[in-house]
Amino acid sequence: MNCDLLVVSAAQLLTAPPGDRPLLGPDLDRPQLLEDAAVACAGGVIAAVGSTADVTRRYPEKEAARVLDARGLLVAPGFVDSHTHLPFAGSRAMEFEARARGESYAAIAERGGGIRASVRHLRDVSEETLSDSVVQRLGRLLEQGTTTVEAKSGYGLKLEEELKQLRALRRASERSPVEIVPTFLGAHEVPDEHRADRETYVLALIESMIPAVAKEKLARFCAPTRWPTSGRRLWRPSLGPSRPTTFSTPRRRGSARWPRRASSRCSFPAPPSRWVCRTLGRA
Repeated sequence: MNCDLLVVSAAQLLTAPPGDRPLLGPDLDRPQLLEDAAVACAGGVIAAVGSTADVTRRYPEKEAARVLDARGLLVAPGFVDSHTHLPFAGSRAMEFEARARGESYAAIAERGGGIRASVRHLRDVSEETLSDSVVQRLGRLLEQGTTTVEAKSGYGLKLEEELKQLRALRRASERSPVEIVPTFLGAHEVPDEHRADRETYVLALIESMIPAVAKEKLARFCAPTRWPTSGRRLWRPSLGPSRPTTFSTPRRRGSARWPRRASSRCSFPAPPSRWVCRTLGRA
């Protein structure tokens, strides 16, 4: 049989044990480790995994479009990073020192640091520059074994800046083999220009930002606000057949009740800290 890619003679190959159900609980700690192993890929999917002798019997090397000799190497599934802020600009490294001295995140943010600092940096760069930075970061992630990454906006905090972040992710995905799962995080923080009038920003999210992101299909998920009162108001108007919404709950206790009240369509897949329901549309 022909295959697109054949990896042979791996010193070790890490894979899931046989079966057709998801691994849960203790089974997650029982991966299968094969020696002198091979992988055959055909039509963009893994067609066979096993010993080199068994796999090459079904998929001979001479019939493979590409053969990789993995002698002396470990072959393993790619890592999935489920929480990143890839499209950022500038640096907040100096905040590590402040936190080490015992300052709280709230105190740093009050001085204009934290997310607010990232917003200022982000607004000063172009979409092209941001996209180039994302491509470089994806390269480093790939070198460390990550092949799928969730990536959030949330450092623009106004329409064009949030779109800039998500468009930069889309452009970067076209230049990298790493799969990007984009999340719209426009309610990450209240921008400085609206700190005295939060409701105006909430209206902008409801009436302009969420519809614009959905129209361009720039995000697969939509994370909710960090502000409990406005948050319930924010997500209810965005539900409906034209703009189905995905929730990703804040890491604060009790917040997971919001989606349950807002929509009967919610489900709660793993990991537990990320409770989600319907999507904005595939990016």
